[in-house]
This record gives sequence, structure tokens and C-alpha cells, in this order.
Amino acid sequence: MMDILRIIWITCFVMMGLSCLLLFILIGRRFVSRYLDQQTAERRQRLFAQIFAYLRGTTTRDEVKQTLTPPDLRCLVQNTYELLKSIQIKDHHRLTDLLVFLGIPDHVATIAQQRPLVERLEAIASLAYFVDPRVIAFLHTLLDDPVHDIRIAAARTLIETESLYSVDLLFEKLDLTLGPQALVLQNMFRRLTVTAAPRLLEILAAMPAGPTAETSKVLIMETLGHLRYTKGTSLLLPLAQDPSPQVRMAFFRCLPGFWTPRALPMIFEGLEDSHWQVRAQAARCAGQLCLSETIPSLVRLVKDETDWGGQYSASCALVTIGTKGVEVLEDLAQGTSQGKEMAEMVLIEKHMSV
Repeated sequence: MMDILRIIWITCFVMMGLSCLLLFILIGRRFVSRYLDQQTAERRQRLFAQIFAYLRGTTTRDEVKQTLTPPDLRCLVQNTYELLKSIQIKDHHRLTDLLVFLGIPDHVATIAQQRPLVERLEAIASLAYFVDPRVIAFLHTLLDDPVHDIRIAAARTLIETESLYSVDLLFEKLDLTLGPQALVLQNMFRRLTVTAAPRLLEILAAMPAGPTAETSKVLIMETLGHLRYTKGTSLLLPLAQDPSPQVRMAFFRCLPGFWTPRALPMIFEGLEDSHWQVRAQAARCAGQLCLSETIPSLVRLVKDETDWGGQYSASCALVTIGTKGVEVLEDLAQGTSQGKEMAEMVLIEKHMSV
């Protein structure tokens, strides 16, 4: 019995000792971490001061290079993106000249290949400031990276610097199965300039059927609508009758950007579409374009639409069209149709927003 108690006591003392040791290790680690963070912050502050002195012209790039130690260089590489974002645009060229002189782009490229994902993404974003053939070629290699977020980031940086070899690469290298509503794809395509528009239309015209066709069509329309590119409208009009409701919705959402009177019949068809989301989007489009010709169709939607969203969109479109639309909406509010309550609500919203 005594032996058992002795074993229990010894075990307790050992566990207490281990607990105390672990506690001391954690406390020590915390102090060391704080000390290292403080050293890094001081080094970063000193480096930024040197950089700003160079930008003010009170020191030269050779003097900056002579003062840099290997830890300073690593710190500068890790803070390149933040440094570039913190200065005025007029100083970007002078700063990038200094960073190229110090060999920073090569170090940043190494981070973009080997570090954790967040650091890789930040490094790729910072490469947008270095318009250099080697950097551009490196970014194109990242379009084959196994991590899709890296491919997206590389494509975005290439678009921002207007250095993408071909817009075809966006369709070849990116995962379009994310769907047409993927904001990361929409935001990236919207960065394209008008020089990409003719090729986008060619891609649309030759697009084969497949699982990514829907996404491609939506992205192309979003881009052309955002650019307000009207030269290829004849290729876009058939999309109003596309089998996919998502594509038809995108058509009416983007139509104000590439509007042509030839699209008026499509709006009337959209207001009669079998999907309420398409009808609602067509109604919003009619309102945005102030098409008084669509007032009778919009009135029918307010009266007969069974879905609340479509009814609300049609009512708002009447208000947006102007005086004529408001007058018929007031008549509906005084009538007895099922659209009476919706008309009243939208009119109240209109008066409250004035």
C-alpha cells in the first residue's frame, strides 16, 4: 500500500515539475517573441526612414546599399508591398529604381514561389510595380502554379501592368468551373482594358459548348459591359436567348453598357421570360435605360407577377423611367390589382428618398 502511495506522490511531483517547466518555457518564448518583434519593428522603421531619405534626395542609392545588412535586406523584402503602398504615386518610379538596384525583385520572386500562401500572394501583388521583362516572364510561369489562388493573383498582376501575353490565357489557365458568379473572376476580368475587347468577342464567337461555356459568356459580357464596348453588339444579342438563365440574367445586367436600339425586342422577351430572376433583371435594365416603350409590359409585371422580386423590380423600373412611369404606378396604387400594395410601397420609398 505504501509503495502505491509513494508512486502516486512521485508521479504528482513529476507532473508538477513538468507543468512548471512548460510554463517557464511558454513565458520565455513569449519574452523572446516580443523581443524579436520589437527588433523587427525597429529595423523596419529604420529602413523606411532610409528609403524616405532617399526619396527626398538627402541620400543616394549607393549609401542606402552600403548600410544594408542581410537581416535588413530580408526585412525590406518582406515589407516591399507595404512600402510601395505607403508612398505617393509620383515617387513609385524612383523607389522601384532603388529596389531594382538592390535586387529586391529577385528576392520577392523567391517568396512568391516558396513561402506560405499569404506571403506568396502579397509578393505577387508587389511585383505589379516592377515593369521588367524578367518579372513579366516569371509571372507568366505562375499561371501554371498548382494553387489556383496563385494563378489568379499572377493573372491580376499581369492585367494591372498590361503585360498579359494573351487574354486567351485567362480561359486556359484559370478554373472557370467556379461559376459565373465568382467575384474573384469578375473583379479580375473587369481590370481588362478595351484592347482586349476584340479578342474577347472572337473567343465568344468560337466558344464550344461545355461546362465552362456559361461562365465564359458571363465574364465576357461583364467585361464588355464594364468597358461600354459597343462594336460587337451583334455577337452579344443572341445571348438574350441563351439556354442558361444565368447567361440571360447577365445579358440584361450588362446591356446598358453596350446598349443598341436593336436590343429593344430582347427586353420585351426578357420581361416575359420563364424565370422570374431574368424577368426582374430585364425590368431593371428597362428602368436604367428609361425605355418608356416598356411601360405597358412593366405594368403587367406589377399586376400579374407572382414572385415578389420580379414585382418589386418592375415597380422600381417604372419609377426610374420618370414621370410617365410614376403616373401609372400611382394609378396602380389606387386600383384593386394584386400589385396595389407593391405600388404603394415603392411610391413611399420614392417619397422618402427625395
